[in-house]
Amino acid sequence: MARFFWHGGLGIQAGGTLPNPFDWFGGIFYINLDDRPDRRQALRLQLSQLGIEKKCSRFPAIKTPDNHHVGCALSHRALIAESRRRELKTVLVLEDDVLFHRKTILLLQNMLKELETVEWDLFYFGGHTWGEEKARIPGCKSLRTPLAITTTHAIAYNHTAFDRFLDVLPETHDQMKLWLDRWKGFDRYLNKSSFRKVVADPMIAMQEELFHQPNPPRRRDFL
Repeated sequence: MARFFWHGGLGIQAGGTLPNPFDWFGGIFYINLDDRPDRRQALRLQLSQLGIEKKCSRFPAIKTPDNHHVGCALSHRALIAESRRRELKTVLVLEDDVLFHRKTILLLQNMLKELETVEWDLFYFGGHTWGEEKARIPGCKSLRTPLAITTTHAIAYNHTAFDRFLDVLPETHDQMKLWLDRWKGFDRYLNKSSFRKVVADPMIAMQEELFHQPNPPRRRDFL
């Protein structure tokens, strides 16, 4: 069994190598508006600390000043479409205000081992669970089934869901705006959908405002 010591809050394998579970994902993208270089710089610092800055590709967020929910949904749709075009098996999509747990590397290693044993479409690194308990998945210690979850700041999509997403999500601004009149937000659609969802437990990615939800993780445990 590999032995670990701690350096800068990240798990380092004995011998000096960093076993990076992020290699498990077929692609990693982060969504960032062109006019938010501050967020881009802050996120790239975290990605560097995690050893994955060079693995991640920036996606210029689709800007929709009239309704930011439209741009968010269109951005996620575009990345899912690109992932299908590239024939990726999995894709991890980050939003530029994500905050990672200091022990993400070690925690994610165990989570991915368990993820390989279950059927899933969406894997949330964290989210707003509205005070709801999370259901245990048989045989898993670090994954749960969320009874309710919103926000999409760090979410992995399995290829099993690509076609359904692209069939359901409109691809133009006006169509998406009409579609969102029903759902109000892309994350709310996912919450109500029948996609097979799992969430990290403990959560390994948060947004600043989520530390005020019921029973939140400790802020000091995040970068």
